Amino acid sequence: MPHYVKEEDLQHRAASNAMFQRLCLSMTPEVARAFGHEHFATAMLEKRLREAVASRNWSLVGEIAKKLAKQDRQAG
Repeated sequence: MPHYVKEEDLQHRAASNAMFQRLCLSMTPEVARAFGHEHFATAMLEKRLREAVASRNWSLVGEIAKKLAKQDRQAG
């Protein structure tokens, strides 16, 4: 059975990948972990951390860093 997006159709493929990424990022860490996508929760926080650093929002950097450290402790 073929996929609904062909590999050579780059526009639809990119849209499909973006939708998949949004779905994964919308999951709570518990749901993501249950479906084997635990790294997406961390990836979302890492993205927010990069944005906070870029905007020099140091209090937000601290908050996000604490959340990442908590996730690391829970995973470890």
